Amino acid sequence: HFLILVPFVRAGLRDARWAIVLFEILTFAALYLKAPRPLKPLILIPMFAGADLAIDFVAGCVTDFFWALPLTLAALYIEERPEAAAVAYGLASAVKQEPWFLAPFLLVWVWRSKGKVWRAGLFGALAAAAFLIPNLKFIMDGPGYWWGSVVAPLSENLVFISQGLSMVTQAGYVPLGKSFYLTATLAVYALLFVNYVVYHDKLKYAVWIFPAVVLWFSYRGLQSYFIHLAPAMAGSLVAKVGEAIHERG
Repeated sequence: HFLILVPFVRAGLRDARWAIVLFEILTFAALYLKAPRPLKPLILIPMFAGADLAIDFVAGCVTDFFWALPLTLAALYIEERPEAAAVAYGLASAVKQEPWFLAPFLLVWVWRSKGKVWRAGLFGALAAAAFLIPNLKFIMDGPGYWWGSVVAPLSENLVFISQGLSMVTQAGYVPLGKSFYLTATLAVYALLFVNYVVYHDKLKYAVWIFPAVVLWFSYRGLQSYFIHLAPAMAGSLVAKVGEAIHERG
């Protein structure tokens, strides 16, 4: 994700918060402009329900808006323009690992919504291409180093730090190992996927909160992991209301 900052550095800006604020503004603008007229006065309220998302994390130089913007665009357009949403999703995944959790669910979405397996395959291919464009040089220069870095939360001895279930271990109340939290995370992930396939019509637009649900059971589940999904969830609401308006004619 540091590549996003390069043009800002070249332009003479030495504070990353200028870039983060720009991505934040673009994210909120995308939501507002895409929202149907009845939803426009309300759609940004969740973004300012607390100070963390819109103010504190930006002031603290947390760069998650770099992936929140393309993920929000994917949520806004996956139903009407799945190919464009695939590119946006691939770029979001190139910035951080959290959007990776959505990959099988989004493939199911496109397959079930469009009724054709090849559309899901095209979605996956476009997302993979968008992911590889900024990553390919680093993969080719050192595939082992690249892979080791992206899976570090699983393979390395990182500290327990979470606002989720592992707080009980972090605080010293229940001494559970990382293997317990990995098993719980995988079990919840599998359960969500099975339910999403079976009850797709009911759960379709809820998919954007799934990474937060999964990571709540992980030994590392920081607040920023959860709260930066809010724009994508708002984008899903915009898409759902837009679909309902379209169906009513």
